[in-house]
Amino acid sequence: MDKVLIIGGGIAGPALALALHMQGIKSTIYEAHSIPSTLGGAIHLPPSCLRCLDHLGVLDELRPLGARIEAMEIWSSPSGTKLGEFPFGAGTETGGLRVRRKEVHRVLLEAVKKSGIEVHYDKRVVGITEDGDEVAVRFDDGSETQGGLVVGADGIHSMVRRSWVDPDRKAEYTKVVAAYG
Repeated sequence: MDKVLIIGGGIAGPALALALHMQGIKSTIYEAHSIPSTLGGAIHLPPSCLRCLDHLGVLDELRPLGARIEAMEIWSSPSGTKLGEFPFGAGTETGGLRVRRKEVHRVLLEAVKKSGIEVHYDKRVVGITEDGDEVAVRFDDGSETQGGLVVGADGIHSMVRRSWVDPDRKAEYTKVVAAYG
């Protein structure tokens, strides 16, 4: 495979780029925004996620930036009653980690840069075409790039999904809310 085109430079895009790099697969990240996002509050990283971040070589830098979480409680909003609790490795070395999203993003982007993986900003997808073993992605600035595979890591309003995977499916609010404190 020539290279993987990763559309989206949030958390998933850089994490994928690092994993591919570890396997000797070239990738390039294309992000629609002009600068890395600093939006978002704290996020909870369960033990399975921490193992992935450790494999990518960034967990040691992230761990001191967050707080260890051993369990998550589930409450009913209408009644205010506790519905249950999920232990996250309570009593183990791993547990979970609650950390600001922007810190996870920053640490991943720093690792991407150190690995020599290219990140291009201000790249909004306007079209994707497939021709044999090649995929071409067109951007709103008139530029185009080719690769062997396109991965849509461009979030909830994914242009890749809307233009290529399932154009007739609309995003749907699930009425599920998560709040951490």
